Amino acid sequence: MTNREKIIVGLMVLSVVYGVYILFFSEPQKAPTIGGDKELATLNSFIAKVADRTKTGLTSKQAYILKKAQAVWKQDPLVQIRTKSDEDEEEESKPPVLNSDLVYTGFLEMGARRLAIINGTEYEAGEKLEPGGFIIRSIRPNHVVIAPANRKTKTMIIPLEENE
Repeated sequence: MTNREKIIVGLMVLSVVYGVYILFFSEPQKAPTIGGDKELATLNSFIAKVADRTKTGLTSKQAYILKKAQAVWKQDPLVQIRTKSDEDEEEESKPPVLNSDLVYTGFLEMGARRLAIINGTEYEAGEKLEPGGFIIRSIRPNHVVIAPANRKTKTMIIPLEENE
């Protein structure tokens, strides 16, 4: 047995011996007395004060608070009301999100005219996409630049996906 194991076994034997001594040889402990004359007198005086105050009724402030708490509220105080201008500003600050999966699968160039095939439909620059309300800003052989119809600053690039 290693030194560590000897120490652990020794501590275990000591704890068992202590438990046997406490269980069989020591006298039972007396339960502590709860309360006392002084604590009982303090408790009785507190109960008497509370009883006296409840007999007198509500003060004017307490009555007013209860009356206001029971009244029907015009509006929930935890609900925030937003005006149209707040919603418009928030909508403009959000980046555009594609609602559908747009897949740019083909590019056609006939003279000065460029066509992009997105989700199986042909589009020219400036046309509005069917899903999502985006407008095609430019068409390149390797990607298409689109933007939301109501904004011109935020643009997104859809890369060409070639299928074999």
